[in-house]
Amino acid sequence: MVGQGPLEEKSRDLVKKLNIKDKVIFSGFQNNPYPYMKNAKFMVLSSEFEGLGMVILESLALNTPVISTDCNSGPREILPKKNLTPVNDVNALALRISDASNNTINYSCNIRKEFLLENVVKEYIKLTCNTM
Repeated sequence: MVGQGPLEEKSRDLVKKLNIKDKVIFSGFQNNPYPYMKNAKFMVLSSEFEGLGMVILESLALNTPVISTDCNSGPREILPKKNLTPVNDVNALALRISDASNNTINYSCNIRKEFLLENVVKEYIKLTCNTM
């Protein structure tokens, strides 16, 4: 787990309780998380609320498969339905993680063209030219 925050201690306690200390690494805050993302088998985003999920786009840009909860906005605009699980459905997320552990390739996908740099720049230019 990369990062730090108010749930870190609770997460560490859960890892101990589940006896999975040999499977979870708490790396703390990292100035450059991209090597972790690039070398991950897959990435999981389990948010209840999300805007544009930059971490999803960053993972996809690094060819790292992503599983996410299906928040009201964000992940469903980026990922195919097969990569999403209902928010707060722990069992569905656990099943998806288990499946991804065994079938990572099933969760690989390309970044949709509207999120590619050249398209974002074109849209930004159109937007700024229309507001002048």
